[in-house]
Amino acid sequence: MPRPSIATPLVRDAIRERIVSGRYPPESRLIEQRIASELGVSRVPVRDALRDLLAEGFARERLAGGMEVRRYSDAEIEELISLNEMLETRLALQLADVDNESAVAALRSVIAQAGAALDAGETGHAVELNARFHDVLLDQCAGTITHELLQSIRPRLAWVHRQHGDPAALHAEHTAIADALAARDAESVAELMHAHSLSSQRAVDDLKDRT
Repeated sequence: MPRPSIATPLVRDAIRERIVSGRYPPESRLIEQRIASELGVSRVPVRDALRDLLAEGFARERLAGGMEVRRYSDAEIEELISLNEMLETRLALQLADVDNESAVAALRSVIAQAGAALDAGETGHAVELNARFHDVLLDQCAGTITHELLQSIRPRLAWVHRQHGDPAALHAEHTAIADALAARDAESVAELMHAHSLSSQRAVDDLKDRT
């Protein structure tokens, strides 16, 4: 079996970022030669990267040959958001039941960075940092089945986490979640995680209304 190019992870990340940001929109063709030219690499790591993205759910094979950016149906997006809520809520409730000072500190750090970006008027950066909140939360369950399951759907949710039109509102929700975790208030944590999931669904619905 041929070994993947050492450049493949970097190429894969670059293509994924273009998909998540909308630069490569749903159902657009992923042409190896064109992407290789854009990224300044050979076609080999692009080919390997597209196979990885196919497995991750970002791409799909075309009936006419080649690959294209996968378009998720409304039902599939709703299902992903629901699954993410169940898994993240389980994680958050576990954190609320233990000595969680280091976890809360990690969450407050990225929340503070997002707040600074908002104060500076850097909306795009604030959106990215709000998305990073979920990555930091995921880091707190490394080595568990919850971590494995969240990792399997996290890349597919990256696009969802970029769709919020009001990063300040999302920042406030993250702050409330961190506060509830610090207080080890499991009931509030569960309620806030559910409300946060509803915010993600509304953001996707709002995007559909604008397009």
